[in-house]
Amino acid sequence: MTALYEITRVGSDARLIDDSRYQAQTNVPDGAAGELAFLKLRCKAPGADESVLITRPVTKEDAIDAFQNASEATRFAAAVAGFGQALRGDPYLSTDFDWGTIKEIAEYALGEDPYGYRAGFVKLVDTTAEIDASGME
Repeated sequence: MTALYEITRVGSDARLIDDSRYQAQTNVPDGAAGELAFLKLRCKAPGADESVLITRPVTKEDAIDAFQNASEATRFAAAVAGFGQALRGDPYLSTDFDWGTIKEIAEYALGEDPYGYRAGFVKLVDTTAEIDASGME
């Protein structure tokens, strides 16, 4: 399972989600020891009976100064997520994030690909771009 999240600070113009429905909104100062947020994630592995709670603070040390410096896996996952958004015609996806950009990100994050799945994804992006350019639906 891969999950991608964007953290938006309180008061940011980039915030895209609605206010909390059941909790009063308050101005929350930075947390202890420079915390920016606190992550609480519950997940259950396929076939497992019990879920696992993962908690940890998010600090400035977790920030990456440029996308190119993100891990190979994160960059490839971003290409795949962007591909899904582009297929859906997501209105929040930048117009600059086109098939060529998706392919470029994926190609530079291929890494070790022993079964060819990542290379297969790049071919899928190419095929999608060709279909899109031809106007087929």
